[in-house]
Amino acid sequence: MASNIKLKSNSLDNQPGSFINKLNSLVKGQYNVVYGTTLDSLCDVDKDEKEQDAHSYLQGCHLDYVLVDNESSAVKLVITDPQHNSDENNRFIDATLAKMGVKVLHLAKNDCDANLIKSSLVA
Repeated sequence: MASNIKLKSNSLDNQPGSFINKLNSLVKGQYNVVYGTTLDSLCDVDKDEKEQDAHSYLQGCHLDYVLVDNESSAVKLVITDPQHNSDENNRFIDATLAKMGVKVLHLAKNDCDANLIKSSLVA
């Protein structure tokens, strides 16, 4: 059965790898790009009886791209497609990361707006 599986012949220009390549060239090695993670990977949860519920909720908050400073390992920018989360989760992501001083960009699939990303990293 595995012999019937082969690579698609279409271009990868519209795939996430293309967006990552654009981001990598845009940030010129100053930042690492983490792809396809959740808010749970960025946040600590206080120890209490509802810790597992909090982790479950944070795992439901999808983050498409996270830009991490190479030197300090600090999260500098989060980019996510608003369609990958509910409106409630998008608001929660924005509010949570704003409290930590991290800017969030909601960009539609593969909309790599270089000027917006650069200005967001400077701010």
